[in-house]
This record gives sequence, C-alpha cells and structure tokens, in this order.
Amino acid sequence: MIKQSVKHCFDASNKEAEYEALIVGLNNSLLMGGKRLQVYYDSKLVINQLKGEHAARNYRTTAYM
Repeated sequence: MIKQSVKHCFDASNKEAEYEALIVGLNNSLLMGGKRLQVYYDSKLVINQLKGEHAARNYRTTAYM
C-alpha cells in the first residue's frame, strides 16, 4: 500500500476531485508497472457512474466518463 497526497491547481467539485484522485492513482500504478489492480473506493455514486449504472448530470463530470 502506498499513501499519496495530491493537490490540484484548479477549481473542482467534490466529485471531480474524487475522479482526479482515482485517475492519479491509476496512472501511478501503471508507472510502477502495475498490470492487475484491485481498486477500493468509498464513493458509490462514482463507482456506479464508472460502471454505467448511473448517468452523470453535470457536463464537467461527463468528461470523466
């Protein structure tokens, strides 16, 4: 397990910040040679959006889909 802190230099909603954190974590895993990942996430809404079970309403959020 690797703990990491990320600071973004732009305004973002809480959900956008969650997506950005997920993207950073996935990118770092790839950079470290990760080939198989198991992701644990505490936002059911984000997970359901990624799985296509819940539609994003905000145009800025749909950019993450």
